[in-house]
Amino acid sequence: MTEHRHHVAEVLKRLRDFQLFLKAEKCSFHQPSVQFLGYHIDSSGIRMGEGKVDAIRNWPIPTTIKELQRFLGFSNFYRRLILNYSIIASPLTHLLRHKPKSLSWTPAATQAFESLKKSFTTSPLLVHPDPEKPLDLFSPTFLHLHCRTFTWLFNKHYITCILVSVPSDL
Repeated sequence: MTEHRHHVAEVLKRLRDFQLFLKAEKCSFHQPSVQFLGYHIDSSGIRMGEGKVDAIRNWPIPTTIKELQRFLGFSNFYRRLILNYSIIASPLTHLLRHKPKSLSWTPAATQAFESLKKSFTTSPLLVHPDPEKPLDLFSPTFLHLHCRTFTWLFNKHYITCILVSVPSDL
């Protein structure tokens, strides 16, 4: 917590140095968790906000193209929480190919819709990376890669570099 307080103080100092000011009533510091852009963020990771989970849980099967587009747009925003999202959603996106005039719902679409709803409501969690530990990536071709990440502030933007080492037996 001491390091966190130091970081907060450093951010506030830099804001002041550049004559940027915060409204105290809009700020809250040292919170164990926050809600931000529909996500719940805490020390364990990032997950969908509970209100959004309820919205997905109660979402009726789309009956029109607009309703399907609305569902896919909503779910696409959270796609990074679902492993193989594009594969699961493909029967639904397939229904929108060639700009159809009406929705031709299929059993595969029902299965995909229910599978996405289940995936979103079983509490998916993105864990924060630990920069002190190696990071293993698995590519779509199932190639196992060993990685390290480095992040630094450059010209007011955070830059993340991922160094990848490919196993020599490939």
